[in-house]
Amino acid sequence: MVSSSMTLITGSMTIPTLITTGSPVTGTRNDNSSLTIGSYSPGTFSRTRTGHWSISVGNGTILGIADTFQRIGLKFTTPVVKDNQHTLDITSTLSWQRVLTN
Repeated sequence: MVSSSMTLITGSMTIPTLITTGSPVTGTRNDNSSLTIGSYSPGTFSRTRTGHWSISVGNGTILGIADTFQRIGLKFTTPVVKDNQHTLDITSTLSWQRVLTN
């Protein structure tokens, strides 16, 4: 199994223009409380994952999210505020295509 996590970024946030190794985003990290990876259905060429943050995790002004499996960082146009009265779930879908050439 591939190790992966989704991380909420609070505080300052920097996304490099080229991601080659390690974590793609710098900032204050708040790893997910749990990560659910959907099963793969043959022929769909996609897979979903849902990160869950409980009421005690990731509180504050969230500037974006880092995904270590997909090696991406997403910066929100409008920051999201999470407090200790709410949970947060973020679902992402990774999809791909296969190109056959002769």
